[in-house]
Amino acid sequence: MSDGGDDENDFYIPPMFLHGISAAFLGTYAIYYATKVVLIPRFATQSFRDKIDQLVTLKDKKNFYTTFQSMAHALVQSCFHPMLISLGYSPEHSANRVTYFDDGWPAFFSGIFVGYLLADTMIIGPIDLGPMYCLHHLSAIVIWTWTACVGAMQWYASMLQFAEFSTIFLNGRQWVLTAGYSSDSRVVVGVSMAFFVAFFVVRVVPLPWLVYLWLTNDLAQLSDEKGLPVALASTSTLIIHVLLQSFWFLLMVNKIDKTIKRSKSSVDII
Repeated sequence: MSDGGDDENDFYIPPMFLHGISAAFLGTYAIYYATKVVLIPRFATQSFRDKIDQLVTLKDKKNFYTTFQSMAHALVQSCFHPMLISLGYSPEHSANRVTYFDDGWPAFFSGIFVGYLLADTMIIGPIDLGPMYCLHHLSAIVIWTWTACVGAMQWYASMLQFAEFSTIFLNGRQWVLTAGYSSDSRVVVGVSMAFFVAFFVVRVVPLPWLVYLWLTNDLAQLSDEKGLPVALASTSTLIIHVLLQSFWFLLMVNKIDKTIKRSKSSVDII
């Protein structure tokens, strides 16, 4: 463990971080192929398998199968060290958000995040993943690796990893849609609202607080203790995170608004 005080020139890759990358990379591929070869063919109902077969493109099928590895990753990041650090159960991280670094299990879970993103990018492919998600994956991979090597930003990393909690409901929505429920059915509407609320709570609500902490203290502290390059790289990632989460949330709000307006129009016609 380190608090980074006089180590701004040190560049050290925590072994647990590398173990996390390896475990997640291999585990993501294992879950993907286990889902395609074993889980769906042997345990899914015939009607559900028929729905999967009806998916039009290879991209649609890959996106469906990757929801299982995504669910596993979201559960891991929502139930262990990222959650504990985010909720304030680590006094050391709460007292020093930018330069306290635990190179044990917290580093391992940051490695899991990187390994999962690497495998997810390779399985889906950059073209099918799309520019927004490519930007998300690439920026996260680079900055998580960089900050792990310089021993910084672990509290922020855990906050952003815990945000994967909302992905649980996103995957659930994909499953019920694939099962054949219509987008306006009670099941899909319920899961969609759960995703919307979870996204708002874990990804949007903390943004003003994170920006405030960053601008009033953490940026200057990180620059003083770890150097300007680390501070600038971390700032750029925080900016990307704020913009991406805000953009996705506004898309959801816009979609909900259009749905409500369509419903009102239908009622008026009747």
